[in-house]
Amino acid sequence: MSIKKFEVDIYQLKNGTYSYDFEIDDTFFQLLGTSLVSKGNLKTHVTLDKDNDFYKIKFLIKGNVNLVCDRSLEEYEQYLNIDKTLIVKYGDVNEEVGDEIETITHDTLSLDLSKYIYEYIGLEIPYKKLHPRFREQISNDDHDPLVYQTETYKKLDIEDDIDPRWKTLLKLKNN
Repeated sequence: MSIKKFEVDIYQLKNGTYSYDFEIDDTFFQLLGTSLVSKGNLKTHVTLDKDNDFYKIKFLIKGNVNLVCDRSLEEYEQYLNIDKTLIVKYGDVNEEVGDEIETITHDTLSLDLSKYIYEYIGLEIPYKKLHPRFREQISNDDHDPLVYQTETYKKLDIEDDIDPRWKTLLKLKNN
């Protein structure tokens, strides 16, 4: 696999809609040489709408990436379903104007879609990577299972140490 596979020649495109399909696998992540994601299996469908002076590019990315759990260091699969739109228009310099708008110069011959695909995948990776069994455990419990609490710990003990003015507000909160 080559990154060239993700380049779209835009200099010869006429106004209209064009579709591209890409398979993202382990080789894609190895070619980009990053540590965020090293394994995955995703399908990407890109729709490019060309107008006279801009391109509207819609990315639909679905599949699994392999992540390492922050707690147990076990590898697990994380499902991603990404739907993003990018506007690329002509300008004086190549620059990112905003999250969804980028400018390119008029002498740009092709767009490398691999960097956008990788960026969108990276943005969907959860900040706290938890194996699914830990996510279920946290949703069932009211507290974090890694926080140590003794048997004598009671919520009432903490409430006794609270300023009396705050106790009244806590009573309102519990109603």
